[in-house]
Amino acid sequence: MIYHNAVKRILTTPEGGDHRSAERVSLLWRSLSLPHKGLTVVKIFGESGKSACATMLSRALLSRGYRVGTLTTPFSHAMTECITIDCAPVSMEAFTASVSRVCHAVAALGSQLSAL
Repeated sequence: MIYHNAVKRILTTPEGGDHRSAERVSLLWRSLSLPHKGLTVVKIFGESGKSACATMLSRALLSRGYRVGTLTTPFSHAMTECITIDCAPVSMEAFTASVSRVCHAVAALGSQLSAL
């Protein structure tokens, strides 16, 4: 998979609906070795200043030795510009590999996901 195909795949995936049931998400997470386990998540709410707050918080946590991932929206040029790991933009290669990994897991689960 190349970067542009990964972006297309994300942008053409339907939002909402039955395909996001807890059972389906749990099955997918298990097939991906439970990537969410052991993570502490901070969600920032508000009308303005969320990205700036996320950046400041990321830098503070990073300076204390934490590994920090940040997702902000929207992106203007490349989808990778709104995803950072340790305050550095994720590479197109890493982004593409992650999208490809999830797409392969979904394809491998096929009928199991459809049954839920």
